[in-house]
Amino acid sequence: MIQRFFSLDDAKAILSIPLNIKLPGDRLVWAYTPKVNFTVRSAYKLAVDLGIGNTSGGASNVENAKIFWKTIWRLNIPNKVKSFAWKASKDILPTKANLCRRKVLIDPVCEACEAGIESSAHIFWECDKACEVWQLSGLTFDTHRLVFPKFVDLLWHLKFSQRVGDDTLELVLMIAWNIWYNLYTTPLRHGRMHMWLDLDPTSGMVVSKGRGSVG
Repeated sequence: MIQRFFSLDDAKAILSIPLNIKLPGDRLVWAYTPKVNFTVRSAYKLAVDLGIGNTSGGASNVENAKIFWKTIWRLNIPNKVKSFAWKASKDILPTKANLCRRKVLIDPVCEACEAGIESSAHIFWECDKACEVWQLSGLTFDTHRLVFPKFVDLLWHLKFSQRVGDDTLELVLMIAWNIWYNLYTTPLRHGRMHMWLDLDPTSGMVVSKGRGSVG
């Protein structure tokens, strides 16, 4: 490789430079995670950020964003659930991960499963407890296989890739809101893991309870 890009004399000079034996051996690293280990989630996020696989162009993205939010605002769900959808999509919900970033909390670990950081993605589909709710909801997508790093990515995928109807989006948002409502109304460090016991995950009960709770 060196001979390919340098003259013969320069290549010899470069190759004659002694290496520091104290340096660690070479290893493959992935620069897009804190622990430099490759994950599908980080690759997906990178692809989204770079626009890989998106052939619609910037103008179409702007138009899709308008269509997306117009769809959300017209859904037959309470306004507070629409507001929740906006906050979740902007990743500004007071999750433990966000509170830790703001120096409000120290421990970001999910108290429901004690097996992950309580981010939006974890709360709504990575957590085993959340997966149980989705499995009993009657929806067809498998939450165990979701790799969306943000809540808005899931909604975008459902709207533009799976092209689901408004009724499915309404159910998804009502279930997500119920998950968040049950979690948020349980004080931190006072048994958040028990809040799942009061959440009826069947689609009819989720929608009726959600609409009754917020008016």
